[in-house]
Amino acid sequence: MWKNKNQLMTNPFGALRNKIFLKLYLSQTISLLGDAFTWVGIALLAFQFGGNHSAAILSTALTEASFRVTNMVCEGCAEKITMALTALPGVKDVKPIVMQKQVQVNYYPEQIKQDELKKVLEKEGFNAVEV
Repeated sequence: MWKNKNQLMTNPFGALRNKIFLKLYLSQTISLLGDAFTWVGIALLAFQFGGNHSAAILSTALTEASFRVTNMVCEGCAEKITMALTALPGVKDVKPIVMQKQVQVNYYPEQIKQDELKKVLEKEGFNAVEV
């Protein structure tokens, strides 16, 4: 390495090396800042549009519940079940399987209890039994 600034300036490769280093450093810094802004943006969107779901995502793990729904006979029934359950706070996703007459629900137990899911299914006119 050079002892002082004058040696650095007189060496043509030193100046070129410094320019390349500066360019790489700046591009990496800009890239990292871009990534940080992207993650901040995603977090803000999650809280803005996520409603009650977003707070639970940060605090607890998902729990899965399965129900046997004996009178779910068609895709229309499956859609009705999906709409009713996904409208509840704390329900992340619903997967009805018509052929097996089964519904799988991923939910956050801090926000909703499993028996509440069952009550909603029964309110919609379905016979639900926890599996």
